[in-house]
Amino acid sequence: MLKKCCLLLTALFFIPICFANSLSEKNAKTFELAGVKLGMTESELIQLFKNKYQLADTDITIEEQKMKLPPSELGKQSTIIGTLKTYKVTLDPNKSVALNVRLEEDLMHDPVQMVVFGVAKTIPYSSEAEQHEYEALVKKYGKEQSKNSMGDEMWKFTVDDVNGSNNTLFFSSSINEKISISFVTDQYRKQKIK
Repeated sequence: MLKKCCLLLTALFFIPICFANSLSEKNAKTFELAGVKLGMTESELIQLFKNKYQLADTDITIEEQKMKLPPSELGKQSTIIGTLKTYKVTLDPNKSVALNVRLEEDLMHDPVQMVVFGVAKTIPYSSEAEQHEYEALVKKYGKEQSKNSMGDEMWKFTVDDVNGSNNTLFFSSSINEKISISFVTDQYRKQKIK
């Protein structure tokens, strides 16, 4: 009986650890930063800026560039040129909280549409802000899984096992400079495997 209880307690202890850093695809689609969700369409992003933050067109800076899209078949070269857009806004009256949103063409939709591939929020550094932002991320997404070579905390979540797609969250801060939080995905860049 004691052996069964020990096995049960061990299983109950390890199950939450095993699944703490893996989210279902449904939950992965709820990744957001300042209301911006990965995979959000360009029109949804503009509506968010106008409705939630009351931003006018003149408050939004848009940069556009062309890029080579990945090939649709392994081992092939792509000659298709796609579009990358970056939306830049500030979210508070003092112009201290900046938001940069990167949109690329979603290859998994027909017709192809622009969706959010990455979002970054920067705020002025203070130890209180650093602690608040970090604790909010841990509460929402669990403890970070690793640090990169720059010392940034990182969370990585698989959102599509078939296509090997991931969402990655980064948190970095530097005293007397800024706090940066960013989400990126490669989920929409890949052709669906049939």
